[in-house]
Amino acid sequence: MSTPTSTIDQLKRVPLGTQLQNGSDGLTVTKVTCGLHTIPGAVTNPAPYNPKNPQYIDAVAPSGKSFCRVDAKWTNIGKAPASRRDFGDLLAGDHRYSSNDVATISYILNHNEPNPVNPGDTFAVSKVYLVVEGTKATGVLWPSDTINSGASVVFNAQ
Repeated sequence: MSTPTSTIDQLKRVPLGTQLQNGSDGLTVTKVTCGLHTIPGAVTNPAPYNPKNPQYIDAVAPSGKSFCRVDAKWTNIGKAPASRRDFGDLLAGDHRYSSNDVATISYILNHNEPNPVNPGDTFAVSKVYLVVEGTKATGVLWPSDTINSGASVVFNAQ
């Protein structure tokens, strides 16, 4: 179920830097940066294995595109181990961007993420979106849409 664009204006807005507490999730979006042309160490090196080669190399945006990166802190505020719920689409004015086309970049950036996370533990998480050059993010939906539900809040990007 995708959150309809008409519903987004009705969602609760969470200011940048404010922790949202929802169930076992304590999520704070700390920074949203757009206009990035490279993401250091974010893609697997395609070169044949050699101990002298780095395992990961820089991701480079194609011509006419750039990356937006959402950085956040997630804390398990529950009483049992839990898994983090992912971000949904990036909002930019009346446009929405999915992270599906660069999901591997986000996965590599978060490859040290524990799963599940014990109560009280906090870790940094990043999500990357490929957008049209010049895009200014206005928010990010959370949590990601599922078959049963859509996003419940918008984290402001500024």
